[in-house]
Amino acid sequence: MSAQGCINLPVTLSDSTYPITDDIKVTEVGATSSSSVGVVVFYILPLMEPKPMKAMKERALAKSGGDAIIDLTVSQTFITPFIFPVIITWSQLEGKAVKLSTLSGDPVVTSSR
Repeated sequence: MSAQGCINLPVTLSDSTYPITDDIKVTEVGATSSSSVGVVVFYILPLMEPKPMKAMKERALAKSGGDAIIDLTVSQTFITPFIFPVIITWSQLEGKAVKLSTLSGDPVVTSSR
């Protein structure tokens, strides 16, 4: 039997980088998700994507074809097997992809990608 520790942490998100105003039409594309796994060896050497949250967002948007993600949920889990000097991180992003357009139907150019 192996011993291990597991921690779940909430992730704080900032306000939208692209404000939705009354002159923007939001069309829901559908559910989207992405995940990321990383390992920290000897508790100091990270072996993972440099910016996992940004990479997960970009993958989820590319997968859905959307311009933005709403109703976003991000979770992170850290697992530390006590017999090995490593930390395993697992992150999951879920939300609804949306397309943004002006009321006249023109696409909205966002700077988030």
